[in-house]
Parts: sequence; C-alpha cells; structure tokens
Amino acid sequence: MYIEEIKIKNLRVFAEASATFQYPGRKCTKDERAVAIPNLNLILGNNGAGKSSLLKAIGLSAIGPLAMKFTPFMLVRKNKKSSASSSAVPAHMAEAELVGQCTWQDHARTKPDAKLTRAEWKTSVIREGDGESVNFSPVQASNVAESLRIRWELVHQNDCPAFLAVGYGSTRRVDTDPSAATPNSKLRSIPLRHQRIQSLFSDGYPLIWLGHWLPVLKGKNPGRFSQVCTLLNEVLPDDIEFTAKTDKSEEYLFSQNGALVPFAALSDGCRAFVGWVADMLYHICFGCPKGVKLVDNCGIVLVDEIDLHLHPEWQKTVLPKLAATFPKLQFIVTTHSPIVVGTLQRENIWVCEPAPDGNGSVLVQKDIGVNGLSADQILLTPYFGLESSRAPEKQERLKVIAAAAERKVPGQAGAFLKSLVTAMEDEATPPPAAPVARAVKPVTRRKKK
Repeated sequence: MYIEEIKIKNLRVFAEASATFQYPGRKCTKDERAVAIPNLNLILGNNGAGKSSLLKAIGLSAIGPLAMKFTPFMLVRKNKKSSASSSAVPAHMAEAELVGQCTWQDHARTKPDAKLTRAEWKTSVIREGDGESVNFSPVQASNVAESLRIRWELVHQNDCPAFLAVGYGSTRRVDTDPSAATPNSKLRSIPLRHQRIQSLFSDGYPLIWLGHWLPVLKGKNPGRFSQVCTLLNEVLPDDIEFTAKTDKSEEYLFSQNGALVPFAALSDGCRAFVGWVADMLYHICFGCPKGVKLVDNCGIVLVDEIDLHLHPEWQKTVLPKLAATFPKLQFIVTTHSPIVVGTLQRENIWVCEPAPDGNGSVLVQKDIGVNGLSADQILLTPYFGLESSRAPEKQERLKVIAAAAERKVPGQAGAFLKSLVTAMEDEATPPPAAPVARAVKPVTRRKKK
C-alpha cells in the first residue's frame, strides 16, 4: 500500500488540511516534472505545527480495519473556533480520508509486479467522554471488480505481507536487555500491526532488537540473513559497518572507525538509526513470500525526526541512501534539519504552517527550490522563515555597525565586513555607540509691534 492523498478534518491542530504524496510508480501529469527521488516525502513545521499528528493519522489509517481495535489518545481537535469548511464533521470527531494505491502484496500475490490498484477509505476518531475510539469505512469503488480486489481482510493475517506499514516516533528506543520481550512474546499482548505503529503513539515504545530475531533468521534462511546484513550496511555511513559477527555474549558487533563495538556501545545517533531500520527489516522479513527479495517489498514507512541524533555529515546522505536502498518503500518523514531538506526537491516537501484565519495549521507546498542549497540559505527561505541564522547578540551587533557605516563613520564599512566572518569573542573592539539624539529647543519668535 502507498498513500497517494490524505484529507484530514478536526485532527488536533488541523481544522482541515490535505496533501498528496510521492510514491514508487506514481505517474506524473503533463504539468508535473518527475522528481529525482520518487519515494520520499518530507514534512516540515515549527514545534506544535502538526507534523507528528499527521504521521499518526497516516499510521492509524494505514492499518485499515485493525485501527478499530487501536486506542488513540487526544487526536480529536479541541477548539472553540469552527470553520465552515469543516462543519460536515461533528465537533467530537476527527476524520482522515485517504486515497491509496494497492501493490502486489495487498492482493496476496506471491510474485512482485508493478500494477497498482486504487483504494479509498475513511478512518474516524470519535471522542467518547475522556476516551477515543476508531471507526473504519472503505469507500466503494466505481468499478465493482476493482473494489473486490481490495482485500482488507488480509490485515488480520500476521504472516501476510499485505498492507505493510511501520511507524517510528521521536522517542523510539531499542531494549537490548536479553530478558526483554521477544517478538513472539509481544504478539501475545499486542497485535503485530499495532506493534508496527505503536512507537508513534507511545513514548519510549521499545523496538525489536537485532539480537532477538537475526540469529533465528540466520539458522532458518541464510540467504535472507545475508540480504538483511547487506541492506543494513548500505544505509549506514562509510565509517560504520555491521559485521554480522558476535562477541562472547552473542551480541552483534559493529565496526566504527576501525573498532569493534556491540550495538549498546554505539553512539546515540547510530543506535537510534540502526534501531528503527533493523525493526523495519524484521517486519519486512515477517511474512515475506518465499523467493521474493526484501528490496521488492512495498509499504509505508513513517519516521518522526529522521535526523534524530545524527551528525550533519550523516544528515547529508540519510534520505538519499534510504530511498536508493529501499526503492519500493514509500517514506514519509519529518525533520527540523535544513541539511536534510537540501537533499530533496520542492515536490518532496510539505510544510505545516499557521492557517490564514489563525485557526490551527494547514499543509502547503512552497514553489521554492532548495535542492543543493546550503543550510544557511535554506534557513532563510519560507521553509523555515528565519530572519537570520546568527546568534541574536551577533545580529544586533551587525545592525549597529551597519548603521554606523551608513552614517559614514570612518572605518565602519570595513569593520562590518570583518565582523561578518569573525566570532564575537574574537572581535577586539566593541561596536560604535548609536548616536544620541540631542534635544532641540523650540524657537520662540517675537511678535512684531
């Protein structure tokens, strides 16, 4: 399944908003240009603008009828204001209406193909007192034969790859304790498809650790084990390698700058990244048809704060590497990093920004190209809206020097240019004082006699 379009109403900060997404196999119209990375979608916005809420709406909707057994929390918008455009949705209800594209997996085929089938459905969250419940309703297709091919009942089968959707919240973590819940023990308490999106809704929800499933895969399917190792290494930076070897305590080892270290000893950024990628690979492997390569699996991957703990050098390559390594997956991610933004085209980027009427947020695309620009340049565009990326004290200092230069104070034009490239602590002289306005006594004219 891929998400082509989403329309949301009365969902947290969104009174009403809509967006269309890039996905593998999407055909461009005559007025559109093909994008370089067709399986990536990036969501931007200030804190509290709705990025995480949008991912939750997509994640909840992506599990189809199983969403009715999921317990959300505080998704229905609470706002005294009401807009005429969203009046069709009751105040106690939030709604997400989606258009998706079903892939070969969603039709229970055993061999990959490129055919896509359109699907439409609604997911509603209803506030009931202090709690919320979910309702799912597929939209009948105009072509009856087409609607019959959309087999939502497949989401109830754990060993079926249909409707693959995984989501990772900003507080994601991996529990490396050997006594922690194993994948099999988790299934006794949380349905598999709920597990796949739980991290978006639960702070600190533990992801599936490599050590709990990769040794089993190595014994049962060495070929697929090799694929997992290769894919994991393809998305890692050049100075980090997954060795597929274990130490005396059976922990998998990584080579970082030439040193062999277990997963728990990796940097925070590396653990955060490897943690969710390994969890995703587990879910791709789970139910993957025999003889199908892992890279041929289709599905939706939602990641909040894709740049979490990542060094700027890694941020420059994280999205292009993910998209190239998993070309059949649709990624919808959020970030605050201008470096990450600079790796995509305007068609890949959506912005959560204040609604024109001041009532919450809306989703917009900017007609501004940023691909290849520097982080400083991107921060000053409407994608981030900063007046300056400098520290406030430095910015004020530059304004004072610039004002002195405009008054033609000797030496201040050169001082301004020098200050542009000099840190404040390295500047020897304070900026010139602003001119003090002198009080002018009113002139009193004597009346003629």
